[in-house]
Amino acid sequence: MKHDLPEELREAVELLESAERKTDLVAHSRDFREAFEKINGYLEGEPESRHAAYLSNVKFAHTRILLRRLKGAFDSLDIGTWVMASLTLTEASKELGSITSEDAELERFYERFRGLWREEVKELLDKISLKYKPS
Repeated sequence: MKHDLPEELREAVELLESAERKTDLVAHSRDFREAFEKINGYLEGEPESRHAAYLSNVKFAHTRILLRRLKGAFDSLDIGTWVMASLTLTEASKELGSITSEDAELERFYERFRGLWREEVKELLDKISLKYKPS
């Protein structure tokens, strides 16, 4: 089915496949996000596309892969990786919601993941907003 896709989508799927093989989670997250932006943009403009079901399956599969990789690396996630992965997962919010509602283990992990650096990031953003408060 991948060979039937328009070139931009084929490249997006290949980017996801390439991301899956990367050992660096920041690079994986970055490529995942770029690919999802392309796929989501296409689907917004072409919601009735004959490729929609295939692309939906690809998105679900790769969201699950990223979640499992993050789960496996949880104890060593630094704040930069956490921020990048968190931003990335916003591109997959629909898939993330479905996956976590179907898989209790990944739902528990995602709740732990969301809380990992939450307070530190909130505190940092509060400090930044106080320092750069418009007059």
